[in-house]
Amino acid sequence: MADEQLELRPNWSVVAILFFSSAMCLLIAVTTLLTSMATQGAWLVASAAGLLGFLGLVIAVRIRLILTPDGFRYRVVWKGRFVPWNEVRRFEPDVPPLGVYWLPVDRPPMPESPSQWWVAMSAAQARHIPLFGASRKRMVETLNSWLEGQRLTP
Repeated sequence: MADEQLELRPNWSVVAILFFSSAMCLLIAVTTLLTSMATQGAWLVASAAGLLGFLGLVIAVRIRLILTPDGFRYRVVWKGRFVPWNEVRRFEPDVPPLGVYWLPVDRPPMPESPSQWWVAMSAAQARHIPLFGASRKRMVETLNSWLEGQRLTP
């Protein structure tokens, strides 16, 4: 695996949800433009819905999970966050319909204040990865095998 790179595309259900939500936003934009242009703020609603619809299409086309010998990158639209393999303890399946999450090597300390709870919850949310591939079990096996392969490499 020294010179390999693996790009995983999202599961069909993730793409279907993105396309459906994008189509609904674009439908709202078109409906607003055709029926409510005399109403105050119609341009704002149509513009916001059109922008959200376009963003959903861009995400559906660009989303990837990229595995390299150094770590993995979950890319939504742009580059995304790179996580080195030495920061990951293991991958676990998430609750359906979500994908997987990764456990850090160093466990974060238990939060003591409300602001620390917010930071800890956002950090935990950043460790969730949507479903890429055919099944959650297969994705966890793939990620854990890459993780073990990089640990065994000197």
